[in-house]
Amino acid sequence: MKKRVLVLLLALALSGCGTEETGQKTESDHDRRLAFAQCMRDNGVPGFEDPKPADGGGVAAAQPASPDDPAFAAAAEKCAPLLPNGGEPEPLSAEERASALTFAACMRENGIGDYPDPGADGRPGDFPLPEPEDPGYEETMERYTTATEACGVPAGAIPAAPGR
Repeated sequence: MKKRVLVLLLALALSGCGTEETGQKTESDHDRRLAFAQCMRDNGVPGFEDPKPADGGGVAAAQPASPDDPAFAAAAEKCAPLLPNGGEPEPLSAEERASALTFAACMRENGIGDYPDPGADGRPGDFPLPEPEDPGYEETMERYTTATEACGVPAGAIPAAPGR
């Protein structure tokens, strides 16, 4: 469950586009994601890296070194308001939804047979990743990485909302 929450939170943190008016200053989504990453580090998640633009669009970021750390959930709750749209995903456009559905089909065609379609709101479907201590973890993650790269997601990027 914690891994699912982590993946969803990271996906939300790293997806989206546009700007938000805050008083007289326009703050970009990238600036908001940087502020979120800094807040996470300031609140007990020192391994939370700044997001970086990924080749071909989207955002790349590594997961924190210890996603099961109890400080993560507390920091995420405190820092979520800093995210674009307060951490809530914006609805997908028809083009983005088509792209996300194509990505999900590609994942299934490339060895991740139970990869779900995204919801209408752009949230990724429930896809639990294994924990490092689970049997077969290395093989499963290798298959997952190979599939995401085959589907156009650069290594290290979060593939939850392709096209964003």
